[in-house]
Amino acid sequence: MTASFDTTRDNAVASSGIFSKITALTSVGIVIMLAGLLAGIASPIISLVGAITYLILGFVLMPKIEDESWSPQTILFASGVFCFSGGTCLGPIAAMVAAKAGVSVVLAVLAGCTGVMAACGLIAQIFHWVRFERMAGWLLVAMLGLLAVAIVGIFVTMSSGVNLVVSGIGIIVMSLLFLVYFGFAMREAENTWKDALMLSVGLMSALIALISYALQFALAALSDN
Repeated sequence: MTASFDTTRDNAVASSGIFSKITALTSVGIVIMLAGLLAGIASPIISLVGAITYLILGFVLMPKIEDESWSPQTILFASGVFCFSGGTCLGPIAAMVAAKAGVSVVLAVLAGCTGVMAACGLIAQIFHWVRFERMAGWLLVAMLGLLAVAIVGIFVTMSSGVNLVVSGIGIIVMSLLFLVYFGFAMREAENTWKDALMLSVGLMSALIALISYALQFALAALSDN
């Protein structure tokens, strides 16, 4: 009984430590992402270059953090570029929503999505016995489906109703993905800056995707009015 209590307490302390690291890293990442969003609004070229950079780093950054083949300084710099370039991708659609409904709607989306991520972190800690990370496989299938729809959308014009449904599903999937990452933080990750950075990059990519789907949802809803 005592050994079990000690193990639970040690796990709680470890998860608390890595959550603190994740909070610090994602807070910086959000500020950098917002700077990228403003740059993306200011210039379509910056947004295009940012989208290409974001896509490349999306494939390269995680493995480099895991195998530590880059220096810590290079990894931190690349992580900052990843967040900034992800923000630039949001620029054009944020500008469209702001033009139709005002800047306040964009600010509400940004605040709401960030709040969802924070709430998911709290939920993962409160319901620490639930293994949220087990949803990873199902969410991967869902994300592949969303990717397939996005590719089709490049060639086929979809109605606002379809866009509402797709973006709504995207919002749900990305919100659940937060729980998966926090679930990994609770059980699989070690209390190190390396693991915290890997999880933070994953959380930031999910946050950027969530904001994108939320802005698309707002734009589709505005098109119906």
